[in-house]
Amino acid sequence: MNMNKVWEVAQEVAERAGKRAETIVFTDGSITQVSGSWTANKPVWAIFQGVYKPEEVAASLIQTHEDADGMPCWPAGVAVFKQEHPEIWKQIDNSLNFI
Repeated sequence: MNMNKVWEVAQEVAERAGKRAETIVFTDGSITQVSGSWTANKPVWAIFQGVYKPEEVAASLIQTHEDADGMPCWPAGVAVFKQEHPEIWKQIDNSLNFI
């Protein structure tokens, strides 16, 4: 998944996430919300519960990003995203340093 898609997903999670439900992000970028017990039928990327800023969600998704072999790696296009969105990246980077 490339960095632009990570940012899209982060914005959607931040908009939808809340205190009463868990927001689940799957490795294909799809999102669902549940309350109570649940079972996933596809690989889970991250789970959020609570209220978050998009930059905090993006930082968490970057931290848990993996390649096709399951190895931790940066999403494709991070360098370009940094250049095109320096203010957003600065906030993401601050969250990365906080994690």
